[in-house]
Amino acid sequence: MTIARGLVALFLIPLVGFLHFLFATQFEIYEQRPIWGAVVILASLIVLGRLLIKATKNRKTLFLLNLIAWSMSLLLIWWVEDFTDYPAVDINYKVGQKTNWSDKGQLQDSLGRSFDIGSQLNQADQTLLIFYRGHW
Repeated sequence: MTIARGLVALFLIPLVGFLHFLFATQFEIYEQRPIWGAVVILASLIVLGRLLIKATKNRKTLFLLNLIAWSMSLLLIWWVEDFTDYPAVDINYKVGQKTNWSDKGQLQDSLGRSFDIGSQLNQADQTLLIFYRGHW
């Protein structure tokens, strides 16, 4: 039963990363610092730490689970802090305000190169542009 509780606690850590990614990509919920994720990760680490301290059997397995959990937690927190933190927009746009598309520094393609929207709009009568903001 001790190992089962440890595995459940270990499973919750990558689940936090998956839910954070799912919220951002599918539901457009962009959280700079997801407090709920930190609480779940901390609870998982506490459960695993207590299991290791109180265990008389399976100490090597529990130590390995703790090591994996701490590694995944640190990687996940680093990923959330670095790759899901988007820079603030330089200009606050108002509703109905026209945007100056000639500023090439604003738009980039998926490879990070400057994107000239004027040349794309002149290629056809109708053009569909999809804008997204993210690390992918």
